[in-house]
Amino acid sequence: MKSGGARVRWRRDPHGARDERRVARRSQRGITLVEIVIGLAIIGIIASMGFARFNGWIDAQHARGAARDIADAFTLARTEAIRTGNPHVVLFGITALTGVDGAGLPVDPLGTPLQNDPGEMAPIVVVNDANGNCSIDPGETTVPFPAKPNINWDVSTATVRAPNDTGGVALGTGSTFASPANPATPIPFVLFRAGDGVPVAFTGSAVTGCGTIGTTGSGSGSIYVTDGKRDYATTLAPMGGVRVHTWDSGTNTWTN
Repeated sequence: MKSGGARVRWRRDPHGARDERRVARRSQRGITLVEIVIGLAIIGIIASMGFARFNGWIDAQHARGAARDIADAFTLARTEAIRTGNPHVVLFGITALTGVDGAGLPVDPLGTPLQNDPGEMAPIVVVNDANGNCSIDPGETTVPFPAKPNINWDVSTATVRAPNDTGGVALGTGSTFASPANPATPIPFVLFRAGDGVPVAFTGSAVTGCGTIGTTGSGSGSIYVTDGKRDYATTLAPMGGVRVHTWDSGTNTWTN
């Protein structure tokens, strides 16, 4: 190449050549053990953060699903009580209120366990109560709902009851449905009357099953579930309407 009539020769920088040789040798060696360990540690940290968030998301889905199962149970019982002309009962496996059998399963008022398959607890059971004893009997149609993992009754962070929760019981057991014999006593069940499907409370009896049955308006209240971080309430209105609410811990209020 010429410039101003003079020939210019390009020469390689000896320092640049050494740098290139150094890079080449490093490329041939590959990565070191220390670099591998550091890389694996970073991957582990990122994975654990993602796994924790994923687990939290799964638990939230389970809790929301449990609340909707309760809503579905109320709706099914009311609809079928009207359609079939038989009373329908929704039983909840809140062991603090139901007691348990020898296998540790929650029971109905007459001591029959709430279960899906033998030995597998059902947290919710809808009963076509053909003989009107507010309990499960041989031959009666039942619809058990499967348990959701990592879900418990009651609340973890909520401080007040859900909107339109007209049950007479304070938070603490998972149910604000009140016994017709004592408005401060929670009960783990509700009866939907034959024909009109209106929900009413009953005391439960180990002898007769139903015990004392309440009047119109006595069957309102809420069932609360939590995954330990998020709380959900399924509210039953006096005439049978159903709503699901979520507790917003940021604003300390219930949302629809």
